[in-house]
Amino acid sequence: MTIGDDRVIRAIEVAVDAHPFSVCPEMGSNYQRLVGEEISPGFTARLHRLVGHVEGCSHLDWLVQCVSRVALQTLSSQIARARGVGLDAVFGRPGGADHPALIDSCHAYAADGEIVKTLYPDHFRGPK
Repeated sequence: MTIGDDRVIRAIEVAVDAHPFSVCPEMGSNYQRLVGEEISPGFTARLHRLVGHVEGCSHLDWLVQCVSRVALQTLSSQIARARGVGLDAVFGRPGGADHPALIDSCHAYAADGEIVKTLYPDHFRGPK
């Protein structure tokens, strides 16, 4: 999957080299329907609408979802710089929380870790 800086899928290539049934590779071309789709809120629903159920493969659907999340996380710093905002503006705040969504989202952004202490000192929860 090739994704532009604007999070739009530019190209996708599907190769099903190993599969449990002979019919599995037949739907690979259906994933071309994702070209032009933006990886943004609602992407998983659009994925299921375009290539879900008998139009696609549940294994490939999961793979596309994982790749799209990794792409969004990878591009987030670039998106924030281009917009002149912090990462919290890109990811928002979960459900009205009083802290940026990145905090406690992974090991690097642990509320008691050095990265949060540096980037989000007001939200740091470790020893002072």
